[in-house]
Amino acid sequence: QYVRKSVLVESRVEGMNPTDLQPAERKKVVECLGRMLLQHLSAAPIYHYDLHPGNIRVLPGGRIVLLDFGHMGRLDSEQREQATALFQALRLRDPARTVKVMECMGEPSYSYDSSRFLQSLTELFAQPVSSVDLMLGLTKQAGMNGLELPGFILELQKAITTFEGTACLLDSGFNIEASVR
Repeated sequence: QYVRKSVLVESRVEGMNPTDLQPAERKKVVECLGRMLLQHLSAAPIYHYDLHPGNIRVLPGGRIVLLDFGHMGRLDSEQREQATALFQALRLRDPARTVKVMECMGEPSYSYDSSRFLQSLTELFAQPVSSVDLMLGLTKQAGMNGLELPGFILELQKAITTFEGTACLLDSGFNIEASVR
């Protein structure tokens, strides 16, 4: 009686919000969520892109339950290859490679200027920023320079930034770059 086309109803899950756990348990939750997200992004056709503490419950014994599947991202094999190429270019902080990858996946407007975009990424990559801030700056620079990115990149950005925010809240020593290695 509660389900409609525009309403998603889930079973009630009795568990703890991860913010209510002890620090050692919180760290385990972060590690588990990080492994899960990486596995989903690298192989699964769908992934949860709203991993904030309100959407996570921890059952007795440490089992993690995710809630709210209204924000699910999808990656087909071509998108996964493009995302992997972009993440590799970002990890290397290689502006020329990043521009090349983004031009292959994006849609340039009439005002797009490849050399101006390369210059703006070179300046961005020279700054001491985290990977997440780098990705946020990248999407901002793409838009400012007339390169429209596909929606799946923005969904990936949301998944990663939300996960990083949750991970830092649960484990103050969390470093996304170290955890990916």
